[in-house]
Amino acid sequence: MKRIEKKLKELSQDNQKAFVGYIVAGDPDLETSLELMHLSVDSGVDIIEIGVPFTDPIAEGPTIQQAHDRSLENQTNLQKIVDLVVGPDAYKDLPNLIEEVEEGNNAVNVLLSKDETYADISPVRINSNGVTAFVSITRGCDNMCTFCVVPFTRGRERSRDPKSIINEINDLWSKGYKEVTLLGQNVDSYLWYGGGLKKDFSKASEIKKATSINFSSLLNMCANTQPNMRFRFSTSNPQDMSIEVIKTMAKHENICNYIHLPVQSGSNRILKAMNRQHSREDYFKLIDNIKKIIPDCAISH
Repeated sequence: MKRIEKKLKELSQDNQKAFVGYIVAGDPDLETSLELMHLSVDSGVDIIEIGVPFTDPIAEGPTIQQAHDRSLENQTNLQKIVDLVVGPDAYKDLPNLIEEVEEGNNAVNVLLSKDETYADISPVRINSNGVTAFVSITRGCDNMCTFCVVPFTRGRERSRDPKSIINEINDLWSKGYKEVTLLGQNVDSYLWYGGGLKKDFSKASEIKKATSINFSSLLNMCANTQPNMRFRFSTSNPQDMSIEVIKTMAKHENICNYIHLPVQSGSNRILKAMNRQHSREDYFKLIDNIKKIIPDCAISH
């Protein structure tokens, strides 16, 4: 905190503008956030205070609204809380939002996009080991499990352009990476038909349907594009994993014989209550198919 206070004083002396983000979903130290508010107000720096809305479904701690309420209770003399609140899908709107703030208005955009996949953003990998890397291939989820907030915080499911995925993988190989894990809430339900929500695939033209790329095809593309790179993927949902994916794994030596297949319940009654789209019997049948096609495949639960 002293380092932040020192920096604010330096900015004040140089008459510079500062962007301060102090409420983060899952931040266990709300008091640090509140202390930073005081420093911002007292420093004399032209501050644009940025709030980060709750987007992580597994994070514990205050959401932006909870932090706002608590700060009003505990800091009654603090007149300004947040200037700018930006959701994960609104990053392209940042110039307009900042302009609004500079004109003296509050700016908020937490709308979830129907087509944003961050495909045009090249990730900066901090503290990477330079050997393994994660590549996101989908965004959001359509499953609507009764215990999960992902569809409401990440939006409905949409898939990333396979060309951008391959470009990122090629870039990683050129930088010395040896292994890539394809990531998605449900990687096996990957479906590219030119962009848009997966749930709208049925409305697509016949040409788009015929030229669509599913997860098995994407996995095949990745393995062929970089035959000396190892590939993994996570996470698989039993209802989404197809025989074609298993056969593609068996076809390529550079696709690791490993599948993470979560067991969330062994009871059909509980699975139904969770709104999971598979049964106990479906799970065991999938295990049998995996072992039949890839006998030495490792399966984690």
